[in-house]
Amino acid sequence: MEDKKLKEITGNLVIYTLNCGTFICEKCANDPEGFFKRAFSNTVKGAVIDDQIKQFKASFESQRKELDQLLNADNFSRIRTLLDDMLTAKLDRIPYVRNASFSQDYICLQDTRTRILEEIREWVEAEPPSDSKGASLFLLTGFAGSGKSAIAHTIAYRFSAGLDTTRGRLGSSFFFKALSDTEHEKRSAAALFSNISRELASQPENREWKKALGSIIDARFALINSPAPSARFDNLIRDPSQYLTVNFIDPVLIVIDSLDECKSAPVERKALLTILSSHLHEFPSNFRIFVTSRPEDELTNLKFPEGSHVERRDLETWQKDSIDQDLQRYYESRLGDLDESVTSSLDTRWPSRSWVAELIQRSEGLFQWAFTMCRELVAPGQVPVKFLNDVIQSKSGLGAMDKLYEEVLRDKFGSDPVQTKGVCSVLGFILCVRTPLPVSSLIALGETPDTAGSTQSVVRHLGSVLAGVSTDSELTSPIHAYHTSFLDFLFREGRSNLYHIDRLVQDKAIVEACLRVLTSEKLRFNICDIKSSHLSLDSSQVEAVANWLQRCGLGHLIYASQFWSVHLAQTAFDADLAALLHTFIRRKFLFWLELLAGIGQVHGAGNALKSMVSWAQHVRRYPRLRAFACPIRKRRGKIRQQLRGYHRSKPSAHLPLCTPFRSHHKPDIETILASIRRHDTSS
Repeated sequence: MEDKKLKEITGNLVIYTLNCGTFICEKCANDPEGFFKRAFSNTVKGAVIDDQIKQFKASFESQRKELDQLLNADNFSRIRTLLDDMLTAKLDRIPYVRNASFSQDYICLQDTRTRILEEIREWVEAEPPSDSKGASLFLLTGFAGSGKSAIAHTIAYRFSAGLDTTRGRLGSSFFFKALSDTEHEKRSAAALFSNISRELASQPENREWKKALGSIIDARFALINSPAPSARFDNLIRDPSQYLTVNFIDPVLIVIDSLDECKSAPVERKALLTILSSHLHEFPSNFRIFVTSRPEDELTNLKFPEGSHVERRDLETWQKDSIDQDLQRYYESRLGDLDESVTSSLDTRWPSRSWVAELIQRSEGLFQWAFTMCRELVAPGQVPVKFLNDVIQSKSGLGAMDKLYEEVLRDKFGSDPVQTKGVCSVLGFILCVRTPLPVSSLIALGETPDTAGSTQSVVRHLGSVLAGVSTDSELTSPIHAYHTSFLDFLFREGRSNLYHIDRLVQDKAIVEACLRVLTSEKLRFNICDIKSSHLSLDSSQVEAVANWLQRCGLGHLIYASQFWSVHLAQTAFDADLAALLHTFIRRKFLFWLELLAGIGQVHGAGNALKSMVSWAQHVRRYPRLRAFACPIRKRRGKIRQQLRGYHRSKPSAHLPLCTPFRSHHKPDIETILASIRRHDTSS
């Protein structure tokens, strides 16, 4: 009834508006009598015209009152909320990487980096030169450990919270650095632009941007999901800015940290750098783009078009005179809780607190060095005077960070080649998994009866360089390096010497561990405890299944099911490994697919099969493995396609025969099953 009345009122308003417009045209615009004659006529006939005007006003007022009665404030609010929710749901179709934004946990220590942060704030708030075109860009470079990311987190946090700022706000922040390889893959060059656009649209001040995006999504859905950075930029940044009827008010800060950590393909990285340089003028002029990176040639040699407003700074030379003061405040804050006996012994060895000056000198301007040193000095069982003296007396030709890492490892594990080999084996396993694992999962995945206890015996000493090992919850906290400089040190033989870790050796060890787990009794029928194979799982149920498996102590099995093929692809042929893989295919293949479906990862099985096929096609000594891989290789396109479409499928031990696999796909799956049955019969 209300809808019918609303249509009637709307129709009346349209009619009255047309009549009113016609009246105005007749009495004014099209009157051929001229201005003075028309004015005299209106004076004489004024009463008639006034009556007509009053009639129009009364009609409009009557319809307005009826409309007010029909659409009260609550209804307007509900309609607006509904429309906004519909638009938000539409924007959810734009790819978005979660947890890639700034974190208050990583901001600079209070009263440090003040001059640098103040100069960046002034740059954000200042008006660019009158002849500049498009956005303004600030490129901050510095070596690993110099504190670039802390500055990026701090400047993003301050503009997000409105601290010490007079104008401008945070539009978006994107940090390329991630804790795991899988997260690195998500934080791609293309993902940067979709994240910026989504975060801008989520802010109440940017309703115009949100509306512009909504109109673009319907027409260009394929383009906004393209992995090409240029397609995402054009459709999610450049074009929405052109549709705006009202420009952004005040500067909008965009923070991009660790651009050198972008792991996209070279062609995509090049496209990203081209957009940030040659296409800077296509960004909205209110944008202030703050970028941090190591001083790599492809970044420092960027060329910008004439008229671009670009600032470049390098932390090695910028505000150099204030770095020692900042480091002194940092050391005094972090080491202020040392026992009095410890500070007394340090003062005895280096009078008048000259040990602080020694720390500052050895830091060489690297805040990551200071962070690592402070954690080591307060580590349980450490003798600070001896350790600091060893660091000062070190004569190696390594850089500051490498010297410190070498001294930390030497202090804990010595220099005996046999012992260091065992330490590197454990440490390499921890750091080469594709996503960080807690100690409990590392033990279950990697330890054998011969190596029992080795994981904890190593990690418990490394709280200064590894996160997650110095807490009460170390069995459940993922273990990862605090800083990429530690990984750089370990993975480059010329720098780490005795403590060098060979990634390829570790990949082989990890894939062997994964296949041992996958061929064990741990992987069994209906491991996800699904009540019926006829039920599909929604996202919340998939998350619940994964959490339940974690609570059951099967986190290592989840890891093995997802990443065995990633490590396999990096490994050369090995007879023992081929035997493990053969056993896995014969006995556990369907259970593996069932597990992947239960945790919502079955779409990744296609890439796993591709890796297995590529690895097995040269295996001559295992004809059964080649025979199994052969039908997959021939039909892998179709098989990968159906597995990718199986994201919300029915977890069942007979998964390939479930209804989500359409009938025209069944021959491919049947061929695989026939291969498995043939192997079972012949073995």
